[in-house]
Amino acid sequence: TYSGQPNFLGVGGGYRTPTDTADIESLNLSSGGTSVMFGDLTDERTQLGAASSSIRGLFAGGDPGPSNSDVIEYVTIASAGNGIDFGNLITAGRLSAGASSSTRAIFAGENKTNVITYVEINTTGNAVDFGDLTTASGDKGTAASSTTRFVYASGNSPNPQIIEYGTISSKGNTVTFGDLTYGGTGFRMPRATSNGIRGIFAGGYQTASPNAGLKRICYITMATTGNATEFGDLTGTRQRQNCMSSQTKSIQAGGQSDASGSGTDLLTIEAIDYASGG
Repeated sequence: TYSGQPNFLGVGGGYRTPTDTADIESLNLSSGGTSVMFGDLTDERTQLGAASSSIRGLFAGGDPGPSNSDVIEYVTIASAGNGIDFGNLITAGRLSAGASSSTRAIFAGENKTNVITYVEINTTGNAVDFGDLTTASGDKGTAASSTTRFVYASGNSPNPQIIEYGTISSKGNTVTFGDLTYGGTGFRMPRATSNGIRGIFAGGYQTASPNAGLKRICYITMATTGNATEFGDLTGTRQRQNCMSSQTKSIQAGGQSDASGSGTDLLTIEAIDYASGG
């Protein structure tokens, strides 16, 4: 999600063969290059939800094994360091889609449900109910946000292409935004980012065997509603990647090439320029 930081971002947690990792890494967005260590999460876990303001980054839930986690923790973006306890989700869960304004973080669709929860970023405390996803249950979905609204897409049947949105400052259920340009036969694990003006959806994998990865990119205009427009392609098939954003670039980091069990774990990081398709 967009953090308001033009030069600095962090990624945290995930699966690294042969085990999970607690690593938090950072990049200088203006110069590119290889990530460096930032700190550690409070424990090793995969499939977290994440959101941020310009000051704090939040990591929520995930799977540390053998059961899911309800932990929310935070880091201060301007200074490297380990995660600090923030509070707890309403229920333990993984695969929530995170989005945020400058003050409020949204976590949607964890554990294949339609539940949306939120926290106030500048405080600490437990998540509370926000509303529900209305057109699709959460199933490995993704979210992005402007300063006022968040958009969500899951790729889950029976409506795999639907995008929906909600207003961050007011609680309530989401409403339909439009359709993605791909995913009509079902797909999961796309990733979304936004610079506050455009929202980009990229990658994922097909639900039909052999679960091939996708490299397509499409975009929407955050302030309107309507169907997405083709943007271009990732450098290769990519799903389950970490994504984050500045006002000019969408970053796609890591992930896997497909979901068939034989896909390659990816170390590469690529950037998308919001202002120009390609």
